[in-house]
Amino acid sequence: MTTAEALARFRAVYGLNKSAMAAAGGIAAASYTYENEGGAAPNVNVVINLAKKFNTSIDYILGLTDDARPVNQILSEMAAVQKQAAPADETSRLDELTARVDALTARLDRLEGGKN
Repeated sequence: MTTAEALARFRAVYGLNKSAMAAAGGIAAASYTYENEGGAAPNVNVVINLAKKFNTSIDYILGLTDDARPVNQILSEMAAVQKQAAPADETSRLDELTARVDALTARLDRLEGGKN
């Protein structure tokens, strides 16, 4: 799937027109040409804005996965599965790593929130 196809699919799933998609991406409607034949791929900031706005992963927006769940949810579920499968001595290490991921995610959210 091309980026243009993925963006069109994403837009259709959320019922957005191109102007609404541009606004969600933080750009002018006239700049949203990513679905046009031969159009450039969106820059990273547009993709990040869309992922944050719709609480989903960049991979989902770009068509690299069909899993629309938020990244934090995916990571939490993976950590829970690993924790269940881990020996008792590794459980505390997984708890520590999960706490670090949560702290880094919160810090990233704060940093990116300050840019807007």
